[in-house]
Amino acid sequence: MAINSVNQGSQIQGTTPLSKEALRKALFAKGPSLPKIGGEILSGHSMGNAFLEVGRDEQGRVCLISWLPAHTVRLTNKEDEAVDVEVTLPREGTARTQRVRKTFRRFVQIVGTRRVFFKEFGDPRPIDPGTGRVNEELAPVDQATEVIHLRVYAPGTPYGVPRWINQMPAILGSRQAELTNLDFFRENAIPAMALLVAGGQVTQDSVEDIEEQFLAARGRSSMNRILVIESRGDEDAASQDGNIPSPKMELKPLQNERQKDALFQEYDKNNMAKVRSSFRMPPIFVGLAQDYTHATAKTSFEVAESQIFGPERAKSDDMWNLRILSTYLPKFWSFRSLPPRITDPSEVIEAVKTFNVIGSLTPNVGVGLVNDLFDLEIPVIEDEWGDMPFQITTTLVANAQLPDLSLGDIQGEINASSTPSPVPQTETKITLRRRTRALNDEDQKG
Repeated sequence: MAINSVNQGSQIQGTTPLSKEALRKALFAKGPSLPKIGGEILSGHSMGNAFLEVGRDEQGRVCLISWLPAHTVRLTNKEDEAVDVEVTLPREGTARTQRVRKTFRRFVQIVGTRRVFFKEFGDPRPIDPGTGRVNEELAPVDQATEVIHLRVYAPGTPYGVPRWINQMPAILGSRQAELTNLDFFRENAIPAMALLVAGGQVTQDSVEDIEEQFLAARGRSSMNRILVIESRGDEDAASQDGNIPSPKMELKPLQNERQKDALFQEYDKNNMAKVRSSFRMPPIFVGLAQDYTHATAKTSFEVAESQIFGPERAKSDDMWNLRILSTYLPKFWSFRSLPPRITDPSEVIEAVKTFNVIGSLTPNVGVGLVNDLFDLEIPVIEDEWGDMPFQITTTLVANAQLPDLSLGDIQGEINASSTPSPVPQTETKITLRRRTRALNDEDQKG
């Protein structure tokens, strides 16, 4: 789930004196990577809670993000007294500072016998990490860091609950079914065959020989062995003349009486469907793709993207934008998780044709599509016409309003590759690709 939701890449959009790379480095240079953090955020679905430790620099900006194992963190009660806090909110393209009153709680991480306290994100008070109390004499470097608590909401408790909690009976039932099957394979209570003796009894030596034959005989050397079974007749069944009837022996295979497959398979299959329904996950995303075609797989992906992964990305992006990036002036920066790129080249080609007909496709848009589709790094066209629709560009060239270009410049290479041109090309008429390459070379030399 984390792979399809938040581990497909991200974009930090905006411009400030702090560049995108500097911002990424400030956030992730000293901690785990962004995909790692995104995966741990979604681990809240399995445990119901996720905790991110946040550190700030001297200017109050977030400079460190790390993950706290959810099973080691506990929550304290919220305090009764509210605290005045200044929050920065994006409003109509500007960042507005608003003073509000909020109540906070503290978090404590317990590992063995050691306890470390953290304060809630946005709490301006200096908290002692050893005692959890407010201490105005602490230096900033000695104060407790902040924690962002992400949870699956449950009424009546500050903790979250796992998303699968309503399917607990089905999960426990599948567990017991698996243990029953495991015990069957371990114990194997039904033997391979039975020796039936009527009118007598098998000698003790024969019993030992039979056990040795079945337990010790292995491999090709046992194929031609002979098993000799000795038995004695029942003396109590002797006739008046003293003759003892010969006993009757029969080896009866019991293979047909053994269980040929695991028990409770339909029950376990139904339980898997129940648990999957808690996440609204199509079967193909958990490896159950036996009955899928291209059309049904595509439909399943579209449903999952709109109903599961898209909303999860929106929630994650809100956390980054409203909490983390709010310390970096939210009017300049926005964070967006990227969806998975599953494209059909034929559909892209048809879309490009349609966009070109309606006049919404520019050369730079085409360059971006080619780079994304074929994983290339073709540079964009820096001239003004690179951001104009193709139809406008060709019209301006035809009317000689772009003196540096002509229709031959744009279409010259296509014509040269398809039909030899009877007119020799001059030094002033170069192809579009050569012109772009020449401009890039001049920029590099400059």
